[in-house]
Amino acid sequence: MTKVLHISTSDNGGAGLAAYRLHRELLSHGVDSKMLVVTKSVNDNTVIPATPSPELIYQTPSFAVTRKIKKILRRRGMFQTRMERIQREMDALSRSHPDVFFTSAMSVYDLSQHPLVRQADIIHLHWVQNFLNYDTFFENVKKPIVWTLHDLNPLYGGFHHTLFREKYYNDYKNLEEEFYAIKRAALVGKTNITAVAISSQMHRLIANHEFFKDKPIVDIFNGVDYKQFTMPDKQSVRSLLGIAPETKVFLFANRYLNDSQKGLDNLCKAFDLLNIENGLFICLGEGDIPPCGKINVRQFKPVSNTEWLSQLYSAADYLVFPSLQEAFSLTTLEAMCCGTPVIMTPVSGSDDLINDFNGINCDNFTPEAIARGISMAMEKEFNREKIRKDVVSRFNLEQNANKYIKLYNSLSNSH
Repeated sequence: MTKVLHISTSDNGGAGLAAYRLHRELLSHGVDSKMLVVTKSVNDNTVIPATPSPELIYQTPSFAVTRKIKKILRRRGMFQTRMERIQREMDALSRSHPDVFFTSAMSVYDLSQHPLVRQADIIHLHWVQNFLNYDTFFENVKKPIVWTLHDLNPLYGGFHHTLFREKYYNDYKNLEEEFYAIKRAALVGKTNITAVAISSQMHRLIANHEFFKDKPIVDIFNGVDYKQFTMPDKQSVRSLLGIAPETKVFLFANRYLNDSQKGLDNLCKAFDLLNIENGLFICLGEGDIPPCGKINVRQFKPVSNTEWLSQLYSAADYLVFPSLQEAFSLTTLEAMCCGTPVIMTPVSGSDDLINDFNGINCDNFTPEAIARGISMAMEKEFNREKIRKDVVSRFNLEQNANKYIKLYNSLSNSH
């Protein structure tokens, strides 16, 4: 039986959760699947936390005098390892630009030597930032590698978002170019990597990039566990939440409300451009909500309980997804699984997801464009059962697992 190892920085969050759900679905199909992570949040013995590699960590001198001298010199930039120097530079940039998400191409984990990597037949990479050490991994691992690209970081040096890269490139120029060179050396010419695109837009970006243009690309979009995300009765849920039947309810859901790339600020500005009678805006997440003067607002803390999430999705008339950059959102799939139409900005995945009867694809990212999308949605009639049936038929996890199993088998046979 083919042994598959998923490598992901976490088993939680958008990309980590997508990887974990796929891993569990593969297990249910009889695949010998394991998952290697930095941060483990699930009670699951098939998910294994990794430990840093001692040889990649600075070893403190055993003699006290030597230790003291080296400590002083290291503070002045001497006797630092490359990773330590990089981390110091990244820490300084992080203090200057706390909203910029920027990660290293180097890591204190040498995964190429991990026992689970050695035992596996197929290595499946997911979101691996601050975990995968590009310098050593691709040079030493000769087995077939499947890489599901959950964002644009594999195409850049340290940036994850195009807008941040365009805005802050000069500030991060040295590290961005250093990391990009590391990735180029690691990836160009490697013939054992198959990239997986999770949207049509992502496919186009991967296919045109120097790291991946010589590699096979397979389209497998994210899947949703429709057995966990159900469609409870809308009015019953509203009664539990104290929401009147005639209220127009808009839902925004993101773990961190103040993530500038998720567009909450633009959404609040869009509400200020509209006059929605009996409107309620529900924010699901941690953080502060920008002023939304023309609509009532309620906030709920983020939860992982899918039954509670299904109730919130079902209570809403619309999920509004104003993100500025995305690969392929799980939140939109979950909402549609509960029969809730989606108003979405034109991020990656929106063209694959939105159709004539399940939501609105806004024509831009601006507050004005989002306001137009909300108005268009409010003028339409949506059939919740039809929305759920469509998303289940196109984006179910069983279908995804079968596509990956087919890919694994073809790679194993050719290898």
